[in-house]
Amino acid sequence: MLNKRKIVFAIGLFLLPIGQPIYLGSASIFSSPDAIYSLSAKAETKNAQFYYERGLKKSDKGIYKGAISDYNKAIEINPEYEDAYYERGLAKESVKDYEGAISDYTKVIQLNQDAWDAYYGRGISYSQLGKNKAALSDYNKAIEINPEDGYIYLDRGSLREEIEDYKGATADNNRAFKIFSEDKVQLSINNLIAPAMLNKRNSPMYKGFNKYAQFNGKTYQKPITYYVHEEGGKFKSKIQPKSLKRYSYAISDDTQKFIDDTFSKLDPLIDLDFKRVNSPVGAMIRIYQVDELDDSPGWMTEDKDSPNYYVEVYFSMNKYKYLKMKNYPNLTVDAAFTIVHEIGHALGLEHREGGGLSQYTKFNIDPYDVRINNRSTTMSYNNFKYADEENFFTELDIKALRHVWGVEKNN
Repeated sequence: MLNKRKIVFAIGLFLLPIGQPIYLGSASIFSSPDAIYSLSAKAETKNAQFYYERGLKKSDKGIYKGAISDYNKAIEINPEYEDAYYERGLAKESVKDYEGAISDYTKVIQLNQDAWDAYYGRGISYSQLGKNKAALSDYNKAIEINPEDGYIYLDRGSLREEIEDYKGATADNNRAFKIFSEDKVQLSINNLIAPAMLNKRNSPMYKGFNKYAQFNGKTYQKPITYYVHEEGGKFKSKIQPKSLKRYSYAISDDTQKFIDDTFSKLDPLIDLDFKRVNSPVGAMIRIYQVDELDDSPGWMTEDKDSPNYYVEVYFSMNKYKYLKMKNYPNLTVDAAFTIVHEIGHALGLEHREGGGLSQYTKFNIDPYDVRINNRSTTMSYNNFKYADEENFFTELDIKALRHVWGVEKNN
């Protein structure tokens, strides 16, 4: 709002005859039409910017309708305000006005043919409306203009997955994580170990495994047993919620071999030893193939309240069924990654959110952090999809597991 001095000055300008000099201290300008228009244009531009910047602040606070109102005013003052159209498009996306967002992004593109972010935003809105062909075209254009933005590849990959172009989705996934991995993140074992495992006295898992494996203060006297449920049909679980259907799938020989090989490779690297058994009764780690739960391809749960501690591991086959492991041709790449990830949980490795466990803090990794992937730690959700790539624990994972369970003593 103008203060009284500015109002009086503005009124005075329009009361002066054309061509009359205006004195401002020791300087003067002429009240010609061009001079007056120039002052007016600057004032309008400043007002448009004011509403735009106030809209940005409202958007940052999640006040999207108020932000849209301010962007409307900015555009009314300056109909060529490219940034205002773009930000209004983002705000409309946030309130699910996808048609309105598409209109704003289209205006940005009309003003600037190289506005890759407008193509990207319009692609997202088209995708939300189920207009997959238009969305794919916009993602392609955005990547053509800016081929180094990993997020566009991720969203195009999700769209390709939806239209069952799994080969294209896999290529986009791998390209995205290659771009993101260029932004290095320094990780330590503290980012991977559940806090209760760092303070071993407070960990039911640590106590349970030590009791079962007869830890004598130096090494383990008995192997940790694991069981793989090979048959399909119902199975019993005392620690899964009753609301969950307890149905499993018969697993392939390749899946069984991959699980056995994972424990066999891990055995000489840490002091825990492992042995497969044929019954879940008494097994410390029990593994089942099931359907996804709430779009989660795997999870782990533990019986930490009873005297006989054990954990259950669940994994599923997801949509990428065509991409199989080179050395295990009946096992999908994603399922192999999930199996190793959940075995990591079963041995005390952790991430911040989405893991289904309460034992995490802000110091554990965010599994969705795109800068971190399965080449850094198997506890990330971001995995490269290559049939010939080994799915196993990373060097940092092994270091963390050794911190908890010790180095192999060859006993």
